[in-house]
Amino acid sequence: MSELLKLVFFSGTRKKQNVLIASHVPACLHRLIRPLFYPQVIIKTDSDQGQIEKWLTDQEIHFSPETIKRFKRRYGINYFDLGLVMKEFPGLNFDDSWHRFEKQCKVKRTPE
Repeated sequence: MSELLKLVFFSGTRKKQNVLIASHVPACLHRLIRPLFYPQVIIKTDSDQGQIEKWLTDQEIHFSPETIKRFKRRYGINYFDLGLVMKEFPGLNFDDSWHRFEKQCKVKRTPE
């Protein structure tokens, strides 16, 4: 919720400039504050795991759909985190890379 409050503050400082925000905050929360602070257009991005599967296939990286589902539950359709997994454990199929990543790595949010 603190991220949403930062958004409200930031958008208020931009006067009549457009602000593009990529967020994992559910759109319904943005809609709750819309009438109070700023006009907005909400664009939903990839939510289909087929996008991740296509990217892995194009990179010739083998995977199982179940592993992609587990990744999606944890990170959503997120190419940045997908890249982190493959960078940390290159040369493996996605299933093995993801298994090792879950056991050996932690991704945590740091204060800005």
